[in-house]
Amino acid sequence: MKVLVAGGYGFIGSFIAERLYKEGHDVYIVDNLSTGVAENLSFRHKSFILNVESEECETIFRSNSFDAVIFSVTNSNASSSYSNPTKDSLSSVIGLENFLHLSGKYNVPKFIFLSSAAVYNYQNEETMTETSEPRPSTVYGYHKLMGENLCNRWSETHGLKTVIFRLPNVYGPRDRKSKERGVISIFIEKILEQQVIHIFGDGDQIRDFIYVEDVSDAIYRSVISNISGVYNLSTNSPESINQLLFKLEDIHELPKSIYKGSRNGDINHSVLSNKKIALDLDWVPKYSLEEGLEKTFQWNYKQLSRKKKYSFKGILEWRKNLYKTYKFLVPFIENIIQFLIFAVLDYGTFQTNHLIDYKLVYVLMIGMFLGKTQAILACFLTVILYIYENLAHGREFVSLFLDNNTLSHIAMYLFFGLVLGYIMDKKNIALETLKEEYMSLHNKYEFLDEIFKETRKIKGQLQEQIMYTEDSVGKIFELASKLDSLEPEDIFNGSINMIEKIMKTKAVSIYLVSKNSDYLRLISKSNRGDLTIANSIRVSEDDYYYKVISEKKTVLNHHLEPNLPILMAPIITDGRVIGIVCLNEVNFERLTLYYQNLFEVVIRLISSSMTRAFEFVSVTHPNRYIHDTPILKPDYFTKIVESKRRAKEELNIPFNIVEVKHTDQLNEVLRKTRNALRETDVIGRDKNGDLWIILSNTTDKEANIVTQRLMNLGLSLRIAKEEELYV
Repeated sequence: MKVLVAGGYGFIGSFIAERLYKEGHDVYIVDNLSTGVAENLSFRHKSFILNVESEECETIFRSNSFDAVIFSVTNSNASSSYSNPTKDSLSSVIGLENFLHLSGKYNVPKFIFLSSAAVYNYQNEETMTETSEPRPSTVYGYHKLMGENLCNRWSETHGLKTVIFRLPNVYGPRDRKSKERGVISIFIEKILEQQVIHIFGDGDQIRDFIYVEDVSDAIYRSVISNISGVYNLSTNSPESINQLLFKLEDIHELPKSIYKGSRNGDINHSVLSNKKIALDLDWVPKYSLEEGLEKTFQWNYKQLSRKKKYSFKGILEWRKNLYKTYKFLVPFIENIIQFLIFAVLDYGTFQTNHLIDYKLVYVLMIGMFLGKTQAILACFLTVILYIYENLAHGREFVSLFLDNNTLSHIAMYLFFGLVLGYIMDKKNIALETLKEEYMSLHNKYEFLDEIFKETRKIKGQLQEQIMYTEDSVGKIFELASKLDSLEPEDIFNGSINMIEKIMKTKAVSIYLVSKNSDYLRLISKSNRGDLTIANSIRVSEDDYYYKVISEKKTVLNHHLEPNLPILMAPIITDGRVIGIVCLNEVNFERLTLYYQNLFEVVIRLISSSMTRAFEFVSVTHPNRYIHDTPILKPDYFTKIVESKRRAKEELNIPFNIVEVKHTDQLNEVLRKTRNALRETDVIGRDKNGDLWIILSNTTDKEANIVTQRLMNLGLSLRIAKEEELYV
């Protein structure tokens, strides 16, 4: 299966993706890495670094045919959603609606949405069930409920099968994002770093803690099952915060704890019933709280050890972050440094006959390289420096502003600095705009190029599968070409080899259904010495065979009842079941829905060939049979004999020939043999005009019994040797 996990680099999403990969499925991930960490996944997968609300997501859906989409995206928890509800709604509502729309548009069979226990109102019930009224008291819960309503709407109006899981407090490894992590991860980090543990409220708040691998197990099961609707995914085991601390104390010594006031949005009692999911999905949590805490603690301990090991790298990272924080101060510092340099150059040259006005050079350079904002500062500093130099040389402050020379200098500094700064800013903005457009187009090109390469790769794999794999369309077509005969007898015999190769079994049998549908007569089977198959079956003795004929559909032996085939399918021509194909032995691991579908495809090919053959027999009936009799003419009789001979050599299907003597009264012979012979038996004349009966799938002992029965009816018969037909 091909599964898309939105938020696959996140805490819960990464475990879901990992479980799908371990089960042999192709994993695709969409994540913007706002809370996810790409290092969470080390296996081979395809990823797209995008926001779930982005229009580019459609390219992913258009280029891939997903069997399921899992929406495991959230930007905030119950408390942080109060501070940034807009950001939370982008992914929880708008992004979800985008993915639902694309899933419906591109015919995704199943959509799974991870909701939250925050949708419930805990004032009236201690243990919440799926039928409890959802009345969220937080922005986070309200957004999750909106997401559920969107899923239900798409399910009702667009036919998209949706599964909604309401999760309580999920904990486990990889829960390391400071704003999003749960109380268990916070407590464990405080314990490892020996920091004070802050407990909001009195610590008696009841929670339902579930280990993340139990969550991923349930979600994986839902992907391969047929369930839909709303499910609580929980342990149904209430634990208080104080009890949680006691269990953590059994693992490691606790630091000091401080009880503080309750936070906005916190709920005192949160426990979910899991009876529905246990019944419908046959799922129960595997990990106890003690086991989960131990695994989570060990993971966090290893992460802390690794962090200490690479402390130098942490210092470099700290310096990098510090630079990002105070990056805006860099132009001001550069401006001040250049001002000091030019002030020194200009010192002592004031009122001399020097050719260079360093103050003007400074203003021009700042305007050219640092833009309008810094040019304003440079003009201000230059004017201050110019006034100071004049005052230092004995000029009066008032006289400065009455001197045209002074005013012209100040005006010159302001004009050149501001104009050049404005021009350079405008140019830089245009360049930045072009750069952003270029980067946007470049990123779009890289994204489309990646999609193109992926599509070509998939196309190549599909072409290879079509042409070369054992159960590909190409192989099936190659094997089915052996059914091009227009003789039903040859088609039945040729079908055995085709079914054996495609279905990978050496225990195939084909039965003809009698005209009144009472009996099944073996017409062909696999050539295996130890294979014991009944030659004749009464339909009324077993419901499975009756169901195949009456309902005209493939039947699986679900209970693996002995003496019955594993799979049975009808051969249908003109709306009537003329035969049944049986797979008597199949390896248990092959009993998948894909295997059943493949079997039905093969049966349709056989049915199509048989329909064509029966139409040919009907058209050629006057040339095939002696007028008004079921007796084959010599040419067609020879063909049937040759077909029986090949079946005996290739499939070890026995037959016997009986010569009919004194055939002057042909109608009398036909009357006496009408009820004694089976539909699979054949009467025909050879080129010498002699009359023969071919007893299909009949041993020598059985032939003697049939011959004796016919002789008792007054016929003169002789069991002949096969070679006599070729003389």
